[in-house]
Order: sequence, then C-alpha cells, then structure tokens
Amino acid sequence: MNSKGHNTDIGHIIYGFHSWKELHKNASEEILNSYYIFTDALMISIDHTTEKRDSHKYEQLALNIRKATKSIAILPPLKNISAPGGAAHRKYCHQGFIINGDIPEYSRTIWTNRRDSILIPSVCIAFNMKPDDPRATIIAIIGYYIHMLGDLYKGETQFMNGIRTYSQMFRKFASDLAEYEAKLQYQYTSLNQLINKLNAAANHRELTRSFEGNSFRTAMYGYTKSYLSKTIPDVIAEMMS
Repeated sequence: MNSKGHNTDIGHIIYGFHSWKELHKNASEEILNSYYIFTDALMISIDHTTEKRDSHKYEQLALNIRKATKSIAILPPLKNISAPGGAAHRKYCHQGFIINGDIPEYSRTIWTNRRDSILIPSVCIAFNMKPDDPRATIIAIIGYYIHMLGDLYKGETQFMNGIRTYSQMFRKFASDLAEYEAKLQYQYTSLNQLINKLNAAANHRELTRSFEGNSFRTAMYGYTKSYLSKTIPDVIAEMMS
C-alpha cells in the first residue's frame, strides 16, 4: 500500500477522519501536527529503504520530524538504519512490533533501532508525552499494526514472518499489546477490551482465510477498519485523559 493509503487509514482509525479531505478541512492545527509527526515516523520506521528513488522522500520525512519536534536529538541519520529496497525491506521491519529470536540478529537490530529511536520518541511528541512514557509504546504498536493490516490487504505478505491472514495479524497485534500493557503503571479498561476484541476477531471465520488474490478482501478490509475505528479511539482517549 502506498503512503497516502496508510496515512488515510491512520487518520480514519486513530484521529476519526474518514478521508484526507475531511482531515485537512476539519482538524485543528494541533491535531494536524500530531498526525504528520506520527505518520511520517511510521513511514520512516517501517518502509525506509536504500533505494535511490526513495531516499529523497524519506530524508524529507525525517527533516519534517526534526523541524516539528526540535527536541528529538536522537533521531539517527537514515543511512545508519537502512534496509535493502523492494520487498526485501519487510524482513527487517514487518516481522511484528515485538520480534522474537527466530529473526536474524541483523534484522532485529535494524527494526529495534527504528522503533526505539524514531517511532516511539516521535509518538511522545505527537501526543504531548514526556520521553519514555510507556503509553507512547501502546500508541506506536497500534499505528504499526494499522500499517501492517494495509499491507496485508494489498497482499504484500512476503517476509512478514508467516503472517498470511487477518486472523494471524490480529493475534500478533493483541499479543504485542498485552506484553506492553503489563508495563503500564495504570491498567486501562479500554485497552484490555481492545486486546480481548482483537483475540475474538481473530476467530472470525472469514478472517482466517488468506486474502491474497481473493475477491472478498476489499469488503473484509472495510470491515476490519470499521471494527478498529470503533475501538481504538476509546483506548487513546482513555490513556490521554
């Protein structure tokens, strides 16, 4: 999925705007700043590659983040966290927010550096949190899996750690949230409900089927976005209250 598609999904599911036009017409300057910091950080951390045709785009996104945040001094040079171009970049950054020891160390290192030095610090700024606020990791996980679900919808499953269905993705999404939920100082009711709902949705019969090349995948992706857009805003609102 291209960057506009991913960013529209973030705007819909997290910020509550159903289209690019609606977001830019109705969102406050504060919300737009939050949105752009978050979406730029997601694109760099998940999709940046060494391909020359991409280099200018990602460098510009990094510049946007540096200008918008100012306080993120640890944003690393992109050359230090580069992954190969094409579909091969997915084996570094599309294995899950939390990746296990089955993934080669080099792949784990690239993703860990992107996650910890770009994505999570940017979320802290985007949602006006202090550095290292554990809530930022929860929001980063949510943004990460919205991106992954979009890739799955497009059938871009190569190197995605065996994930071929929405059911598998929902289980991984729930598992990663649950691991970080235990680290929060306060247990949020809506977050626990989201984890339970993700696990329940993973048992939905249609979501257990592979979506590659199937005609019903568009309808099921619409169902998935609607499902998440009715759940995730409550999580963020409760955490930020």
